[in-house]
Amino acid sequence: MARKSVKSQYYNILIQILKKFSATEIIQFTKFINSPYYNRSRKLILFFNNLIKFHPDYDSEKIRKEFFVKKLKHYHLENNATYRHLISDVIRLVEKFLVAQRIKKDDCLWNDLLFEEIYESDLQNILGNRLKKFEKKSRDLIKIESRSLLHLYNIEGYKLNYSLGNISDNVRVTDYKLSIRKKRYGYLLLFYLIEMVKELDEIQNMNLQSGISVEKTIPYEFKNTNLFVKLFDTYLALYNDEELKQIVNVYYALYNLILNPNSSKLYKEFKTLLIRNSERLSSDERSYLFNKLTESNLLKLRKKTSSTKLHKELMGIYTLILKKEYYNKLSGKFIPIEVYRNILVISTRLKMFKWVEKFIHDYNNKIVPVERKNIFNYSMGLLSFEMEDYDKAFMHISKVNLGRISFKLDIKDILLKLYYLLDHHESEISLIQAYRLYLKNNKSISSERKIMHENFINIMSQLLKFKIEPEKVNIEILYNNILKSTHLIHKSWLLHHIEILNRNFKRVI
Repeated sequence: MARKSVKSQYYNILIQILKKFSATEIIQFTKFINSPYYNRSRKLILFFNNLIKFHPDYDSEKIRKEFFVKKLKHYHLENNATYRHLISDVIRLVEKFLVAQRIKKDDCLWNDLLFEEIYESDLQNILGNRLKKFEKKSRDLIKIESRSLLHLYNIEGYKLNYSLGNISDNVRVTDYKLSIRKKRYGYLLLFYLIEMVKELDEIQNMNLQSGISVEKTIPYEFKNTNLFVKLFDTYLALYNDEELKQIVNVYYALYNLILNPNSSKLYKEFKTLLIRNSERLSSDERSYLFNKLTESNLLKLRKKTSSTKLHKELMGIYTLILKKEYYNKLSGKFIPIEVYRNILVISTRLKMFKWVEKFIHDYNNKIVPVERKNIFNYSMGLLSFEMEDYDKAFMHISKVNLGRISFKLDIKDILLKLYYLLDHHESEISLIQAYRLYLKNNKSISSERKIMHENFINIMSQLLKFKIEPEKVNIEILYNNILKSTHLIHKSWLLHHIEILNRNFKRVI
């Protein structure tokens, strides 16, 4: 009987975190864990140093209880409780490290926390000095996002409290109070508007995907009572800060696009404003807004059989995102896997095969380490399939083991096509049955998406039936049904292969 690896709930949590760390982050955390300020346990350091030898995989059969007992033989690790304590201690240090890294990266958050501590400690002279330095050097460097606006709101409060004790003239005090409070209100209002627009977008998406009622929610009521428009207009009328006005306009344009997703005019307005002001935004905010820009096109694309114009528009945006590294976030510089997938799918549909091959080799190392092998095989499988090298496509696709729904559906679609093209009839029948069951039992897939994939499976089943028993399928009716369908994936591919069947079997459509 095989011996079990050292696995536990704590272990799995720790491994999930460490798998997400890049090589650089592992080095940084190793320095952190070796710092006597944060950790004085030699046993913990030795345990961690032996664990990270397996980075980024951590699934090696060598990670057993006996492995750690041998490596840490002076610490008597035979007791399983010792492992749990060690792992939980490492997790606590990881949490501290993540917080410290976040504060280090976010200058506005750092100043907000610093000013709060100085103010609470009643160190007025130090607070005044730090506030002056912040206003002189740091304020103009801050990238705008909703969180930074909240930090700026707090910082203006510390500035107000400090200054009140240093101004003796009552008139000046009143004027100063009003000017600071007006600025604070502006930051708070803009923070609230940005978050409410995001929430409106999110709850409307929830409504579309799952049918959940969103009527009794604040964002929905804001929309119904036209309060969004009133608040946006109020801000633009009251404030003259040109930089923040431009950010307000970006979100105003996004709000209008959310309400009118099919409007080309509103899409162009949002796109123009976003690109013009992209460098003023934080990495997180920019990533979110460019995602909304691409999402707008992807939604339109789902409603069309084929649109070269939309594909080219998307590739133009994705090219800009790659060039400027707009996929970066404060939490890390890995390219989001869904963004990578979309770029790959769109570029292969445009037959940009040389570009795609270069993209795969240039950007695979920008995927989170634990997923690189899977993503590489997925990418090469998709590229090989589109280039009609079906044996190579099958070789790569069969090696992919991705848990994400989009990729699972992609893999099933490609395999179904491969079985069809290579005349693996029994495998195709088996996959069709398993695919139907997967869609039926998976509650994470929206009803609309399920219908599109179920329709694809049904048509693939009919095509297979036509290959085996052509007299039992009316290919002309099938062709027309595909043309009329508004809820179907891979329409162009299906139509193309019906035409091939027609030529092979000498049928007239």
